Amino acid sequence: MISAAQVLSILIPWVGPSLSDPLFPTAERICVRLSGYSPRRSPEEDRDFVRQHIFESVDRLTGGSLLVFPFPGQEVTMCSDDFDTIADEIMYLLFDTFPADTLHLRILEEYAERTGSLSALRKIYVSFGGLISGSERNALKRVILGFPSFRLYWIKDAGDFPS
Repeated sequence: MISAAQVLSILIPWVGPSLSDPLFPTAERICVRLSGYSPRRSPEEDRDFVRQHIFESVDRLTGGSLLVFPFPGQEVTMCSDDFDTIADEIMYLLFDTFPADTLHLRILEEYAERTGSLSALRKIYVSFGGLISGSERNALKRVILGFPSFRLYWIKDAGDFPS
């Protein structure tokens, strides 16, 4: 089961610890939604729900400025891409509940193809190694390594951290 603490652990580096308590109700709503996932509902619906709730909450809590303080002394005005990335990162919490079977592999592959979700690719890389070819896994690794270093822990999760 996905917990509010897991959702907050993804949000806090983006928005800062001062918004942790005020964002708790949003984190709880996201948990309820993602915990009720069914393959009959598209992951895009859940991603859109997550993104919309986070945006609305941060917008409300910052009085519409979207100005947050991720670290002491650091001010950041959040932009649309930030909310897309946060929603994708939170979607990994849902994907991590998927069993490593062909149905869920297909769901993740199709979702990643439609949306460019790095979290879907992460789940495939970390958990579906037995269902994909070595060349597909190597291609995923190249894609993952092409993104900022904060995503390198994905490969570490799979026991394949680059030296």
